[in-house]
Amino acid sequence: MKDLVLIEEKFSISQDEKYYICTYTHPATEYLVFSQTSITIKFIIPKEEVYSKADFDLAIGKAMQLRVFGKVLIPLDEVTKNWELVIKPIAVY
Repeated sequence: MKDLVLIEEKFSISQDEKYYICTYTHPATEYLVFSQTSITIKFIIPKEEVYSKADFDLAIGKAMQLRVFGKVLIPLDEVTKNWELVIKPIAVY
């Protein structure tokens, strides 16, 4: 398989009606001094697929240490100015 990644970081947890949204702002963002852009890594997890919903509910609005293994769905792209890397998770632990 191509474009698989394993990332371990503290992801900020938010939610909408159906998903937990996990977002990490990369520290390289600090070096983009002439831009309003931030480099982020994001993935979503359907709420019905989460084993420990209580843990995620407690982390809403906070950062949670997670490992995500998955396929790069939308890569960073300097040409189109896309600075959000989106991962389709295979496993989150």
